[in-house]
Amino acid sequence: MDIFTDDLVVVTAQKTAHDVRRYAAPKLRSMYPYMKTNTMEKLLEKVETDFKQGILDQESEHRETKSRTSFFSLSAELRNTIYEIVLAVEPIDRHRLSSGKKKKETVHDRRIGPRPSILSVSKQVRSETLSIFYSTGLYTHIHGLLGPKGMSASARMLRSYLRMLGRDQAGMIKRLRISIWREDDWSQECARREERGDFDDPRAVQLFLRNYDLHDLGVPQAAWVIDTF
Repeated sequence: MDIFTDDLVVVTAQKTAHDVRRYAAPKLRSMYPYMKTNTMEKLLEKVETDFKQGILDQESEHRETKSRTSFFSLSAELRNTIYEIVLAVEPIDRHRLSSGKKKKETVHDRRIGPRPSILSVSKQVRSETLSIFYSTGLYTHIHGLLGPKGMSASARMLRSYLRMLGRDQAGMIKRLRISIWREDDWSQECARREERGDFDDPRAVQLFLRNYDLHDLGVPQAAWVIDTF
């Protein structure tokens, strides 16, 4: 600290200690009316001196506490920027078949799986980050959706995941991409539908979702993206 700041600290401590003395004096007199004035003044002087010194002794701790900035004292805009950086998604490169040709495509969606640990830091952080987390988009592969043995394990896992989230959290999802492997007759049929643009029609998407019991789990209709590769 500079000299001016040092002086200000001392003056503030003196004034505070003196105010404490003035407050204590009538209380002390009312509790001990027969105490000699000289004795009382000595006692109050000691209280004032000790109180002032106590404040000055704690000054280094006060400075340390002042210099410490709480994360939640930052503006909401700055906190959101930090959350967006922490929750940034690594782009996924993949190769897709389109009209019989392979093409490279990059998607900026998060693979469905364990959620980032930042969502478990505290209730406030969780409430502030959930909408940002789900706005980045989710991505999953599904194999052999409906074969002779019924729904595939990957489709059941997706349904279980969405049920675990609950309708409120599922409703925050901005994009949920399902990519179907072309490995059986059904997925080949999905590929033909995609190339015809059928999955641009909300009714076709809704029918697709109903087949796998994914249609009523809270995810907004507009969030679904269905493709094959």
